[in-house]
This record gives sequence, C-alpha cells and structure tokens, in this order.
Amino acid sequence: MPGLFLFILLPTFSNSINRQSTLDGAQLPIGDNVITWTATQNVGGIDYQSQCSFTVTVKDDISPVISPEPQDLTLSITPGTCGRYYTLPALSVTDNCTATVSLTITNNAPDPFLIGTTIVRWEVTDQSNNSTVYFQDVTVVDDEGPVISNCPSSNVVVAASGSACDAVATWPPLTATDACSGVGTFTSTHSSGQTFPVGITPVTYYATDNDMNTTSCTFNVQVNDTPPTITCVGNQTRETNPGTCRR
Repeated sequence: MPGLFLFILLPTFSNSINRQSTLDGAQLPIGDNVITWTATQNVGGIDYQSQCSFTVTVKDDISPVISPEPQDLTLSITPGTCGRYYTLPALSVTDNCTATVSLTITNNAPDPFLIGTTIVRWEVTDQSNNSTVYFQDVTVVDDEGPVISNCPSSNVVVAASGSACDAVATWPPLTATDACSGVGTFTSTHSSGQTFPVGITPVTYYATDNDMNTTSCTFNVQVNDTPPTITCVGNQTRETNPGTCRR
C-alpha cells in the first residue's frame, strides 16, 4: 500500500539483577540467584517481550584466616603435679563472608598437658564449611626438684665426751621422692651416726631427679663441749704478816 511505513526498532535487553544489558560489575550474594533476562522489541508501535531465566550459584570457597598464627609454647609443670593446667589463648580469626562470632573454632588440647610435647590441632570453620587447620606445639617441662622429707627443722645438739672433744650425732632417716621422673641420686655431706667435732657443722642433703632438677636440705649439728670442773679447798684461817693488816 502506497504511503505505509512499518517501524521496527532493534530489541533491547535487561536483566533482573541490575536492570542493565550486562551483568558486568553486578554483585551476587552467596547461594542460588535466579537471573531473568528480558528482550523487548517494538514493532509498529507495539512492544513484544520474551524472557528466559537461569540460576547462578555463588559458592564461598575461601577459608577463614588465622592471624597472627598461635606461637609454640613451653610451660613449667603445675607444682605438685606431672603436667600443666593451662588454657590456650583464643585465636584471632577473620573470614570473608562469615562473621567472627559465627565461626566454629575447635582444638584438641588436653587438660592437663602432660610432660613432653603435645601437638594441638586447631580448626576454624565458616558457615560454608570451609576450614583452616593449624598445629601448635605445647611443651611441658619438669622443672620441679624431688621432695626431701624428715629434714630437721632445728639444730641437732649433742654433748662432747672423752679427750677428743667430739661426739656421735644421729637423726631420723631422710627420704627423697619424685613423682614425675623419679629420684636419680640422693647424697649428703655427712651421715647419721658420724662423729662430729665441737662446734657447729652444716649437714646438707642433695636429691636430684632424672630430669636433673635438684633439691637440697641443710641443718646444723651442734656439739657442745663439757664445761670444766673445779674442786675447791675448804675454808681456811691465816694470821696477818707482821706489821701489816694483810696476809
């Protein structure tokens, strides 16, 4: 028909995420995202549309970050035990998606730590089940010496006798125990039943365990000399010297 014109416009495209013709720069949250594309074309003043949809699944595969990493530790035993009761410091952790308070942090630390080295396994897991594992060495050392029992708390006092001015001193037996590594050596500078000279003589006992920790106990043996004896003559009467008032 003369004079009839049909206007056909090029189709336009847009999506349901950013309403643009491209997804470049669009940010999708973790999980399933349904994206619908719409094609629109105007023919003869009438809009015609067609749509298609598909799903984009965004998955978090980035593990949590431990920073700073926990340092290896060397600890002394808890007094009177063969281990160490100790609570490990909390980790400093972050994650790209999961809030810190929602991270799952676990370790297999014992209570107490025994003498030697324990390898502690830390694991941090985010809400997408991404995990970071770190190993920390905790070493407990036995630095406590043996226990010496029956150590005299005051001087062992005896009296000297005989011309040698000495005496035999005795005291209850001393014992040494060590619950962790056992007693390696138990020695003393003097022994009960030994002869001591007049005066004060220090006596020291040394106990060393098999981890080379040493405990000592010192007391004094005091030998007192016998006081001298004096025999006095009886009362006497004497005349004065001639010409004096004295004798």
